[in-house]
Amino acid sequence: MPRMVIAGLLGVVFLYVSASGLISVTHPFFTGTNGDTMAHVDMIYRIYNGDLPKASDGIRYQPFIDLGGGNVYQRASGHPPLFHILHAPIVGPLLNAGEWQKAIALGRALNIFFGILCIFALAWAGWLFGGKRKALFAVAVPALAVLTYRFSRLNTDYALDGLLTLWTTLTLICLYKILQNGLRANYLIFLTLLSVAGMSTKICYFADLLDYL
Repeated sequence: MPRMVIAGLLGVVFLYVSASGLISVTHPFFTGTNGDTMAHVDMIYRIYNGDLPKASDGIRYQPFIDLGGGNVYQRASGHPPLFHILHAPIVGPLLNAGEWQKAIALGRALNIFFGILCIFALAWAGWLFGGKRKALFAVAVPALAVLTYRFSRLNTDYALDGLLTLWTTLTLICLYKILQNGLRANYLIFLTLLSVAGMSTKICYFADLLDYL
């Protein structure tokens, strides 16, 4: 890619990290039953300790129960666990130590990293689909996507949609490569891995992919 495109992407990364980081550090770590943070963190805690929650279990993480979050429907349990598995080895030790504020802060930083990966995946898609203006699209597509308010504030809910966006974008690129170059073993292997990762993150993976198409 031309240097100006790389410079533009670095600018998008800087703006995204600044916006989402500011929102993440200023938003309360515990919002009670509002939002999904409590459910996702509880599921990470349970998975780190070798358990897979059910909806009827409610919230089991004791600090959240002490704060009035007990006996609540465990709505994160309806999601496949890949997002939580990726967070567990990083966030789990802090949760076990009772340092849930630090755990959520670290988890939000990891989510921002997933967002940065989305920027480069979207830039790749913009470059492929941009035609004669691919340099412009390589910067404009990720900028318009990740700098929207909804995407920048995903961490207020500790949401897994950033990771899902990464898988769906890479899947779209893979499908484009197949249509462009025909079926190849490496494309099919990559597509299979992406499909497994997508469905292991959120059941609506294919629905989101259809929205792309």
